[in-house]
Amino acid sequence: IEANRDLLSRGVREDGHTVLFATDGREALESLNRDSVDLVLLDIMMPYVDGYEVLRQMKSDTELRHIPVIVVSASDEVASAVKCIEMGAEDYLPKPCDAVLLKARIRSCLERKRLRDLEVMHPDQIESEKLRADRLLNARSEERRVGKEGRSLWSLAHSKTKHPQTQDRPYRLSP
Repeated sequence: IEANRDLLSRGVREDGHTVLFATDGREALESLNRDSVDLVLLDIMMPYVDGYEVLRQMKSDTELRHIPVIVVSASDEVASAVKCIEMGAEDYLPKPCDAVLLKARIRSCLERKRLRDLEVMHPDQIESEKLRADRLLNARSEERRVGKEGRSLWSLAHSKTKHPQTQDRPYRLSP
């Protein structure tokens, strides 16, 4: 088991990724809830909580469901692969898996996740820009309103309306 894990992690590290380990399903779920993770390589056969349960909990959790999962398992049964894919896994590779294929799957999953993250971030950016634009428009409207009131007072002060006592002086406003 450790030899497989070391082999997998070495290939992942060679591609420049950081690797976090979990020795069982409980530890995997704790790590997922604690650490920021972009991809999970999941084995089905784990102590305490198996890979199916980890996958089920991940896909039912709003914070974890977007994390891609590649199942890498010693079970080469088609039914197991189908079950994992139907539960939301991105892919299913039997052990021992080809390193080149695994790296390609990892890159593909990470790229899809990156694009999804951008898509999720995009509405937030749009909303932020909309709020900023609204603030600017409101500030401009306020400037115009104050500017019109100021011009109105200025116009009144310099109008042809004569001071009641002298017909030659404009009416003046006092602050």
